[in-house]
Amino acid sequence: MNSSYRVLCAFLHRDVYILRKHLGMHALNVCILGPTFSAFIFGYLQPRILVAHMPHNLGAIMAVGSILIALLEMSFRPALAFILDLRGDRFVEYQTVLVRPYLVIFERIIFSSLVTFVMACPFFVVVKLLLGSEFDTSATSWPLVILMLFFSSLMIAAYHILAACLITTDDGTERLWMRFNVPLLALGGFVLPWYIMYGAVPWLGYLDLLNPMLYITEGLRRALFGSPNFFAVTPCVIMLLTFTAIFTYAAIVRFKQRIDHV
Repeated sequence: MNSSYRVLCAFLHRDVYILRKHLGMHALNVCILGPTFSAFIFGYLQPRILVAHMPHNLGAIMAVGSILIALLEMSFRPALAFILDLRGDRFVEYQTVLVRPYLVIFERIIFSSLVTFVMACPFFVVVKLLLGSEFDTSATSWPLVILMLFFSSLMIAAYHILAACLITTDDGTERLWMRFNVPLLALGGFVLPWYIMYGAVPWLGYLDLLNPMLYITEGLRRALFGSPNFFAVTPCVIMLLTFTAIFTYAAIVRFKQRIDHV
């Protein structure tokens, strides 16, 4: 068992070594350009052109939702590398000779979630610096924000690794984004929180409770603003862990099917 974990550590070291070549560009895109764009578009511009009956802190609410873009984009990069490997070099087949297939999936999810989490941590700090008093953090619980970012990164990493195990065609990534990621993003509290959606279209609000992205934005808004209008952090974490478990199990099953001939 110890030898398996040493091998997993070697796999992690390899992934980190490969990532270092593009780390600067990733950091620029996710830590600086992403929150700057989000703060301007969603925190400054859109609240000034939307109808007046929306919440007074609409800009801050929308800025929180925009982190879904960063989380999805960053977690997709390791998943894309996994997709290309499954369809190309198949280094993963060598990994399964050394350790059990489920450990390979665990390593991919852990690596992807840690990279996504680290890149997401500065997001709201940058947004606060840019928006100032318009992004009120007087009621913010930063430990809960960090907790939500970690479990959000873990869930999205498991989701994208599952997607990587399912994609077998050249247009698979395009279909993933157009048929799944974009709808989940749009209905996951990206623009407006759940209570506004539910108030306008109740049936859609109930249906949206099946959307894993919703629990990211709701939990983060609660941690940042402390308003009871948003879901409490504890049920959001429970739901994120539930989705993580489902995605991880499904990824392991599908991965075993993909390499069953080895």
